[in-house]
Amino acid sequence: MKKTENICEKNNSKSLNFCEDIPCTEINSYIESILNTVQDGVYITDGKSKTIFLNNAYEKLSGTKKELFLNKTMTRIIEEGLIDKSGTMEALNSKKEITMNQTLNNKNQVLITSTPLFDLDGNINLVVTTVRDVTLINSLKNELNRTTLDMNKLKSLIHEKDGIVYQSKQMENTILTAKKVAVYDTSVLISGETGVGKDIVARIIHKNS
Repeated sequence: MKKTENICEKNNSKSLNFCEDIPCTEINSYIESILNTVQDGVYITDGKSKTIFLNNAYEKLSGTKKELFLNKTMTRIIEEGLIDKSGTMEALNSKKEITMNQTLNNKNQVLITSTPLFDLDGNINLVVTTVRDVTLINSLKNELNRTTLDMNKLKSLIHEKDGIVYQSKQMENTILTAKKVAVYDTSVLISGETGVGKDIVARIIHKNS
């Protein structure tokens, strides 16, 4: 297991007082095991943006070994092309939680939330970033957009009038003829094979008479 910095020592908040009963080394092992069961990526840096931990899910998302991230600052990681931009740096600069889109070096698109953690003196000593893969979601959105465009093109080829959907010029002429004869007080014979729409033509005549 790759050695990481002591998280208990990095965070002096009272929420970690259970370290008094359990050795911090054991706590760190528990925390690391727990974070490695999380399906989303988890990326942790210290208050100077140096990488001290990333879980197995992040390694899988990025397709890159942990060793290429650990002990490197986010500035260097960007320079090496492992990510396109850093939520950690934004969180350190603004001192507040940041959510943004990010592209990893394997072109996976992720949604990240970087949260700064403060010590008792108000200084940032950790930034925890959660990383969710949205590559599939974005792909589905793009596919939906393409389908919507195709549907709009199809609709432009289809006429809808009087509650009737039709496409052929012949049907359009039939409907226009039905409307014309509807104004005359006379009987109209509608002929044709079964299923060609005689009842539809009859309704049009009735509606416009």
